[in-house]
Amino acid sequence: MKKYIALLLCLVMVLSLCACGAKENLVGTWKANINMAEAFNAEIAASGDEAMAEAMKLESFDLPLILELREDGTCKLSVDNDAMAASVEKLAEALTNGMKSYFVTMLEEQGLEVEDPDEFLAAMGLDLNTLVEEMKNELLSEDTFGEFTTEAKYKAEDGKLYMSDDLESEIPTDEYNTYTLDGDTLTLDVGTMVIEEDMEEMSKYMFPMTLTRAE
Repeated sequence: MKKYIALLLCLVMVLSLCACGAKENLVGTWKANINMAEAFNAEIAASGDEAMAEAMKLESFDLPLILELREDGTCKLSVDNDAMAASVEKLAEALTNGMKSYFVTMLEEQGLEVEDPDEFLAAMGLDLNTLVEEMKNELLSEDTFGEFTTEAKYKAEDGKLYMSDDLESEIPTDEYNTYTLDGDTLTLDVGTMVIEEDMEEMSKYMFPMTLTRAE
């Protein structure tokens, strides 16, 4: 389970390095809900266990982002804490039910009938509720939200968004995201932004990224 928590954190850090916009016409607050379910499902499927992949399959897991584009040429990407808490609650419920379904399926294949999955797993020394609760606490901890927050400098030229690594670094001239603006909808794409090799596969689940101007 910790592997999947680490995956989610890595995805958020990649997003935070790629999602800042132009100050001339994009100043303000933008919001996006990035559905991470497909990325999660792909990771589970890669294990090769079809029964687990089916039982643990998620329909949705939204990562609610807030992007602030400032007049002074700086920007901040963070997570909507309340929306994230609600999203994690739904994730926890889905994972708990999925893991129970998986264990029941495995036992039935061995000719064992289980009336109460919780009682059976407890007898085996497994407490899924405690495991999932630990995951929730880790995802919602102050340390985790600190990882989700990024501030940097940015500029925009000809539909290209350039961004520094942080507020102290210079803005690069050869790395950028492309963007399009349609009314109150801002769409970001990868452009030439360098994504770490182990995260390259995941980038297809994150981009294009659609943000909506907040009222």
